Amino acid sequence: MPGSALIPLTVMPMRNAYNRHIEFVKNEPDVNPATGEVKSKTVTDFYVCDDRVTMWGWGYVKDFKPNESYPTLDALLKKMVDIMLADGHRILRGKRFRDAEGQLTATIPKIKEMTKAEADDYYIPGKRYRFEGAEYTLESRSIGKTTDGKEVEMVKFISDDKREIFVGANSLGTFLPDVARSGNEIFLIEPSALNDLEMEEIEFE
Repeated sequence: MPGSALIPLTVMPMRNAYNRHIEFVKNEPDVNPATGEVKSKTVTDFYVCDDRVTMWGWGYVKDFKPNESYPTLDALLKKMVDIMLADGHRILRGKRFRDAEGQLTATIPKIKEMTKAEADDYYIPGKRYRFEGAEYTLESRSIGKTTDGKEVEMVKFISDDKREIFVGANSLGTFLPDVARSGNEIFLIEPSALNDLEMEEIEFE
């Protein structure tokens, strides 16, 4: 039965080795449901294990597994990250291609190359995205020219009040939510919440 276990994290063992850790923070009070204690910030951690994404908050833990809508861990994680960003969280630690201090561990050309196919699947004409707090529709992909006359594929985002953003198609991967520097993400917004995703009741020994 879907649900969550409410126990103090200080006594909760890590049940699985994890492959990746993403830490989110939001500037709003966080209440420990097990103790009632209040902290000034909401901190949430995602641990990507072999078969699930485990979400840790202050005093609770929830497991998410791939399902029909999100059949792979990558697809599930991307959706969860989008939901967290749409809810006002920012990624404090765990960006791809960055070290613990947030410094790049790969060159921009290499990141563009490694994320191109993923970005092509993520940035789709007609879909809605958020950038710097404003909502945009990805209107079109077309061929444009740089200032030196070179032809490049450009992606156009337009807001409801007609503001426009143009991004080179080969650079889109640098704006992916878990790749871009904090605050520079262009992330997909679709009506959804973490509670709408499939969760598992967690059992502790």
